[in-house]
Amino acid sequence: MKKYFLIILLVGCSASKNNSDLSKSELFTKLSKGFIIQKLPNWEFHGFHGVLNYTPKELMNVGYEYIYNGIIATTKEVGEETLSSFVAKEIDRQNSLYKVTNFKKIIEQTRYGKSIVLVYDAEINRIDYKVIRQFYLHQGIIYEVAYSAKSKFFDFFVNDAIHMMKTFTITQ
Repeated sequence: MKKYFLIILLVGCSASKNNSDLSKSELFTKLSKGFIIQKLPNWEFHGFHGVLNYTPKELMNVGYEYIYNGIIATTKEVGEETLSSFVAKEIDRQNSLYKVTNFKKIIEQTRYGKSIVLVYDAEINRIDYKVIRQFYLHQGIIYEVAYSAKSKFFDFFVNDAIHMMKTFTITQ
């Protein structure tokens, strides 16, 4: 497990290495290509390991909590792969890396067609998390918008997070 974490950390760090020279505005533009999410005033944008992140402002200066609690948005080109097969692989990957419980899979119809929402609890390094991940497939690109937080913070910020996740809009 430690090897996997180290590999993920090294890959993530190398992917974001060039981002340190960018202004916050430039970094936002780089990380949000193809979509937008409306940020609430009490949340703050930051880029972490090459991924667009939003974190509640009150957690931004509480140790590393800004890393572990918030909304992320990512894209991945998948060509001909279906949304269902991509999400099935993602479920298998999560189950192989973490202890996943209380798993729910929900199909939603959106303006982009079918969307798959995963809701689950995960234990990572003896810390309990709650997670909501929503996947969209649009023109060969998977878009993921997710809110994850330590269990002790999840309920406090979940309504804001869901509100922001619902503003997700594909722009290309």
